[in-house]
Amino acid sequence: MVLGALGGVLLPTASFYKALGSDEKKMSSISFRVLSLITLLAVIISIPTAVLVVEKFFPAYIAGIKVLILLLLATTLPFPISSLTNFIIAAKKSLRPFLILSLLNGGLVLLTSFLLIPRIGIMGGAISQVIVSTISSSFVLIYALSREYFRLG
Repeated sequence: MVLGALGGVLLPTASFYKALGSDEKKMSSISFRVLSLITLLAVIISIPTAVLVVEKFFPAYIAGIKVLILLLLATTLPFPISSLTNFIIAAKKSLRPFLILSLLNGGLVLLTSFLLIPRIGIMGGAISQVIVSTISSSFVLIYALSREYFRLG
């Protein structure tokens, strides 16, 4: 919820400061670094907390802890990279690259789910999510770096 709240304010903030003439590369780099640290802390806290909650309150689901951890990683770790989309939208004022990304993600979810879930079960669904979030994050990062909306250094 905290990461979602931080992500929700990025687009209006980026648009506002872009309108004021601020350097979007510097803003996106600083935001990426701060969000990466917050995300790392969230993962470090959420995984042991989730394991403890499952073990204490839902002992029947202990067998699914590995799946839960994969799903936590698949939803949490791509957050800093996906936050770059807000800066790309503010700078480019176009959603076309993200239409392509959405189609790619949808196709990948269908493909990996059909291939993995019948063979591995629920673990296949979790692996599918990890694969899709990795490819999606790579696409956004490569796009942001190639269009110079973001700099690593």
